[in-house]
Amino acid sequence: MAIADEIAARLAGEFLDDAGDRLARAQIALNELANRPKDPRPLLLDLAREIHNLKGAGKTFGFPTVSLIADRFEDFLEANAEKTPFPTVELQRFADALGDVL
Repeated sequence: MAIADEIAARLAGEFLDDAGDRLARAQIALNELANRPKDPRPLLLDLAREIHNLKGAGKTFGFPTVSLIADRFEDFLEANAEKTPFPTVELQRFADALGDVL
């Protein structure tokens, strides 16, 4: 295996580890949102940050499906941020899809 291939494989592995951590933090925010907090904004910000970072890293490290799902997740999150009750069930489907791909 060439050095460039080894580096690419190592970076992809690091991406997958980091992506798993980001998805876990997003899941924590989703779980807390499901409990309908008085002020969901900090949780929405945490969730949006983790998903946005997954989207960008997926593109950088050659995981276009992760980026695509994360992009749709972001769009749905933005379109529904003001809904009451917040549509956590639908967002969970995006999180599950990301978990399946990762």
